[in-house]
Amino acid sequence: MDVAASRIEQADRPAGRPRDARLEGAIIQAALDLLQELGFAAVTVDAVAARAGVGKATIYRRWPTKEALLVDAAGTLKGPFYPTNTGDLRTDLVGVFNSLAEHLTEEAAGCLIPDLVAEAARNDDMQCLLNRFTAERRAPVLELVQDAVDSGVLKPHVDPVALIDAIGGALFYRKLLSGHGIDPPEVEKLVDLVLAGLLTE
Repeated sequence: MDVAASRIEQADRPAGRPRDARLEGAIIQAALDLLQELGFAAVTVDAVAARAGVGKATIYRRWPTKEALLVDAAGTLKGPFYPTNTGDLRTDLVGVFNSLAEHLTEEAAGCLIPDLVAEAARNDDMQCLLNRFTAERRAPVLELVQDAVDSGVLKPHVDPVALIDAIGGALFYRKLLSGHGIDPPEVEKLVDLVLAGLLTE
């Protein structure tokens, strides 16, 4: 087992004492504030502890690494969007990706996500944590698309991973490389473009 995976496994183990939601909230908020003020590289556990008014040991009992804390902090900005399978795949996908587009244009997320992605490119711990973080949020969307394949709404050769990457990747390209967001009508056009030729009817 590599070091990053070992640290993540430690994070999944139950803590030795009951969680204090208010204390964790203060730590998360301190981490978010410092991320926005300083950027990932400059944030330290010492600084988060001082801002939250807690000891470092209090943080390390909950998060084994700075990376684990900061990914969790970024994840609190908006909960994962769990799509409802209405039976209309286009409507469901538009809802999913409008939610993502809105999230990417929010001020806090818009500042943090590029920084975290850049850090993951040079930090194996962060990459491992981000992979798990995104896999958890992609899972319900993959299930939605797979259901459409299984029910015959989409052609049998359709790869659910490739389909959602084609749509989500365009949104992240807009945010991370072009610096532009994407509004609801554009999300609809993008979904229609990707679905064209893949639907059975």
